[in-house]
Amino acid sequence: MTNNTKSPSLEELSLMTVAERDLLTIYIFNILDSLEYKLEKMEFNYQAVRNLDENLPERRKFPRTKIPAKNSSFCELMLPTPKEDSSEEYKKKYALAIEESKRSHIHSDYCPMSINLIHFQLFDISMSGCSILNHNEVFSYFLMPHKIYENCRIVMPNSDEIIVSFEIMTQRNIECYDAHEFNEIIGLKFIHVDYRRRAKISTHENHVSSTRENHVSSTFNYEVV
Repeated sequence: MTNNTKSPSLEELSLMTVAERDLLTIYIFNILDSLEYKLEKMEFNYQAVRNLDENLPERRKFPRTKIPAKNSSFCELMLPTPKEDSSEEYKKKYALAIEESKRSHIHSDYCPMSINLIHFQLFDISMSGCSILNHNEVFSYFLMPHKIYENCRIVMPNSDEIIVSFEIMTQRNIECYDAHEFNEIIGLKFIHVDYRRRAKISTHENHVSSTRENHVSSTFNYEVV
């Protein structure tokens, strides 16, 4: 059976609106999601193929999109509640983090559903990971490499929230950022992100890029006039 569906040309893609490109992206990822499900049902070592893919350099697979500083995107994670056998150090660090979190919410519009939910500004994002900004040294203890957090929320304007799990890969101090005294950037690697979540991330990346392009265009026109 011959497939008569015609692929859009580069010129046709360039003429699409942002909304049309978003719909096309979601459509493509829905197809990929369906194919992934079918592949998992087949009798060959699909997991080995995925493991090979995971070992490829991240930035070669998915370039990061930097989030503007004024953008309200954030990542929310839950600090594990101390158990009876938790170390005294962890219990002390947890108590300090909760108190600091309560204090920061007094002057913020952010209202968490639980006292141990902490939110961090999103710095950049791709379909395989993201980076967040931490401006409070108290939280650094919980953001060290190799820690894993599950069912975290990524909230972005004009997009549905995304629930992801991730492993912390890097933690490094950076120079003064947005007038904060303490600044560190935390690199996160998503764990088991399906194509539907990737489609949502791609949609947000398109919105960020479009907003940046419109801002540059309007600035250019203003200067010419």
